[in-house]
Amino acid sequence: MRNSNLKKSLFECNKNINGKNPIINQSDADHVETPRIPTPQPVEERSWDGAEQTPPIIEGLPEPIAPIWTPELRKELGLEEEEQTAQQERNLQHYNITSVPFKLTAFSTGTAQTIQVTYNNTTTDDLVDYISFGDYYNIIGVSADISNLAGAGTAYVVNPAILEFYLMKEGIADATSPTGTTMLPIPKSAQTTTEDTNVTWTTSGVEYDYETLHLSLDPSVGMQFLPMPNDRYGFRTFGVALKYIFVNLATSTDTATSRMRGVFYLQRNSASKTL
Repeated sequence: MRNSNLKKSLFECNKNINGKNPIINQSDADHVETPRIPTPQPVEERSWDGAEQTPPIIEGLPEPIAPIWTPELRKELGLEEEEQTAQQERNLQHYNITSVPFKLTAFSTGTAQTIQVTYNNTTTDDLVDYISFGDYYNIIGVSADISNLAGAGTAYVVNPAILEFYLMKEGIADATSPTGTTMLPIPKSAQTTTEDTNVTWTTSGVEYDYETLHLSLDPSVGMQFLPMPNDRYGFRTFGVALKYIFVNLATSTDTATSRMRGVFYLQRNSASKTL
């Protein structure tokens, strides 16, 4: 009965549109079928065998670290509160940059308009005036500034202002050394040659045979960060030893109280006992 009424309604509606002849004739209407509703397919039931579930592990890190679990999941997995706390601490500590801040004083005395001091330029057997990192690290950035100059407002720094360090490695055992070994500069790996038609190049000698970190103390920027291309590379070193300080001042002033502050940024997971 329902199918018959549907055919009749469709035929009558079509016949009465604008008084025109029907577009659908009676024979066409006889073939109209009742719409069919698809039969739902059963969804595969999921089952749990009661075994302890292992939390997902984040890939690509130096060591596997599980995400912080919710209290409900921790209860389901039977974790102790101490285990959860330990995981949270590891997550909070897991970043790949560590910093080594420093302050440098007593590098200048007297009244002058220029501070110029050279270090470790007479021997390469045992460096002095250095900072050791305790392991070999990749330096991926460095920043520094100079301040506390007497006569504030007049003795400001002007370009050029330069701070240079030797990169260094462990030498032989030495009980008198703070690190237990002597510290040596790292020889440069590039084999340089020069052409001197109009100028004179100098690329050899104590000051030029070893790898150096050169930092410009730009007074217009102050604290500056010099990022490396990415955190997989950098300057590989056991620490840094002073090589050269040059500061140009706008006017002559007492430099005894001047100080430098800075930060070395190290790639945390590059630490090892080898160069």
